[in-house]
Parts: sequence; C-alpha cells; structure tokens
Amino acid sequence: LRREIARRAAELAERLPPARWVPVENLHLTLSFLGATDEARIPGLVAAVRSAFAGRGCLELEAAGGGTFPPGRPARIAWVGIRSGPELDALQREVAAAARGELALEPERRPFHAHVTLARPRHPWDRRASEELVAAFAGSLAEPFTVEDGVLYRSDLGPGGAVYHAVERFPL
Repeated sequence: LRREIARRAAELAERLPPARWVPVENLHLTLSFLGATDEARIPGLVAAVRSAFAGRGCLELEAAGGGTFPPGRPARIAWVGIRSGPELDALQREVAAAARGELALEPERRPFHAHVTLARPRHPWDRRASEELVAAFAGSLAEPFTVEDGVLYRSDLGPGGAVYHAVERFPL
C-alpha cells in the first residue's frame, strides 16, 4: 500500500504545484492530534488511551479515494481516504475522549474524516490541482488491510518535516 501511494504521489509531484510531500515511512492515520504535551502527563495519557483500545478487535481498513482540505476551497492538505466500518469511528471517539479527559483539551469541532495526509501545498492549490489529485487516487489503492495495533507518537518538527518516535503501542 505504501509503495502504491508513493508511486502515485511521485507522478503527481512532477505535475502539481510545489508541495511538501509526506515521506512514505511517515504515512499514518491520526485518531487524535494532541499538540504540545507536557512530558509529565504522558504516563496518564498512555493509561487513558490503553483503556480506549482495550477489548477491541483488529480493524479492517481500505485506502481508497483522495481529496483535499478544506473542502470546496483552495487546498492546504492533500489526503488519501480510509474506508472502514463503524469500529474505527468508535475507536477514534474513545481515543479522542480519553486524550481530552487526560490532557484537558478542547473538543475537536470538525467531524472525524479517516484519512492519511499526503502533502501540504506550499501555496494553496487551485481547483485544477485538487481535481488532478482526486483523479489520481480514485478507487481502491490496494487490498484491504488489517490493523493490529495503534501507536502513540511523539513528533519532533524540523526543517525536513516531522520525525516520529513511538512512545507506546496499543494492541487491538
């Protein structure tokens, strides 16, 4: 799946306006973005998120379709969609609630849209560029895949983009 995403993204990168494309090894599905978090709060966060994962079965997901955010406006984020059953939405709600409760975060106002970020345009893309991305990622990208665990990542931002470090794994 990663190879297929990388292949399609490389072809697009040659034709579309400049963007920072996410390296293939950094592709991931975010259930809850936490922002800067005090190191002292991490143990409580790990315990809260572990309880959200507890007793859940593995997830069957499929990468299919592409698009941009914000919808209907010049694109700031390019993504590939993730199809799933209601289990992913339920897990996302519980993980986000656990994180909010532990870290006293404000609730996310936008609805969850399962996706993997592909690129961040240097300047917002126009409709033509967005439509080209949608066409390049139309349909299923590969066979459905099984997700057996979730990961709490720490990201360190640098000039080359984010570097991710696994803090804890949560089996399904």
